[in-house]
Amino acid sequence: MVSVKVLPGKLQGTIQIPPSKSHTLRSILFAFLAKGKSRIENPLPSPDTMAMIDATRHLGAKIDMEEGALIIDGVSGRPHPAEDVIQCGNSGQVLRFVGAISALSESYTVLTGDPSIRHNRPVLPLIDGLTQLGAFATSTRLDGYAPLLIKGPIRGGKAKIAGFDSQPISGLLMLGAFHALELEVTNPGEQPWVALTLDWFKRLNIPYENHHFERYKMKGGAKIDGFHYRVPGDLSSAAFSLAAAVLSGSELILENIDLQDVQGDKKIIPTLE
Repeated sequence: MVSVKVLPGKLQGTIQIPPSKSHTLRSILFAFLAKGKSRIENPLPSPDTMAMIDATRHLGAKIDMEEGALIIDGVSGRPHPAEDVIQCGNSGQVLRFVGAISALSESYTVLTGDPSIRHNRPVLPLIDGLTQLGAFATSTRLDGYAPLLIKGPIRGGKAKIAGFDSQPISGLLMLGAFHALELEVTNPGEQPWVALTLDWFKRLNIPYENHHFERYKMKGGAKIDGFHYRVPGDLSSAAFSLAAAVLSGSELILENIDLQDVQGDKKIIPTLE
């Protein structure tokens, strides 16, 4: 066993906060669904980001990777037939977001991932929601886990799903941006992550109704033009530096933080104050 002794001291300097994964993945997905080219600066370099890039490429996006930026030519809300099985890696967001959006296509889409995705990330709420909306959606092993097989189109209408996981909710709302639907959520949880998706709707002028995070109404028919976006810092990552500075009475400069962002983890700032 190794023992580590931490001596008290002051912190100083500048810390560049890493980009937000949640914003990175949403920005890529919405750029994929947009008409024309989008530029996303400061995306988080990560396996989940690459999984989202690969998934949207399989569905028709043209993506050029520059130093510190992505240039994405979208599909105007009409995903192409998948070129191959979509590998989601270890990303639940890719599985559930892209799984929902794939119901915009009338072709079959297969999504799978690593052992964690296939055995530990339930997708039954997504399957239930898509099925109620008229799509074909099933777990190939009939166990509520990936691999998933999905085929649109959806007819719309109403769906009711369990709300313990925010990702199927966000995915179905993204689907509803392009096809009218109503979504009822029982026992809603992880509301800050749904709020992050709704903030993207505001940013892109996508109309929606939110009734206490328990019922949503999407009008469909969204027309998203290509956009320019810079990914802000991840406030959960910033929390460690903020807490360390406060506890040690230090002065640090944290760069790449957007205090207007709706990330739920920004609640640590008034808590520390």
